[in-house]
Amino acid sequence: LIAKGTTLDLVLGDGYGNVKVEVPDLYNLTLSEALFILKGSKLIAGKIEYDGTVVDSAEAKIYKQDPHPLDVLEVNQGDVIDLYLTASEHIIEQNLRK
Repeated sequence: LIAKGTTLDLVLGDGYGNVKVEVPDLYNLTLSEALFILKGSKLIAGKIEYDGTVVDSAEAKIYKQDPHPLDVLEVNQGDVIDLYLTASEHIIEQNLRK
């Protein structure tokens, strides 16, 4: 038993602990494809931004992500990946693997 008036330290976590996962390469995927991969890796989509070329969001593809898979190899489960989408094949090709 804990005596009344005893000070306790409460430590909260996100439930994932310190499990590292590889940063997935989401380039040229649709948002639904990317969300499926992120969920499987126990990662979270952060900012989702569409550029001015997008008319149909279901057809847009990812041309940029943060963190970039070549800059950061691993992140903790539960971390956020920001996604940037376009409908322009030219923009996708320009940014592929940059």
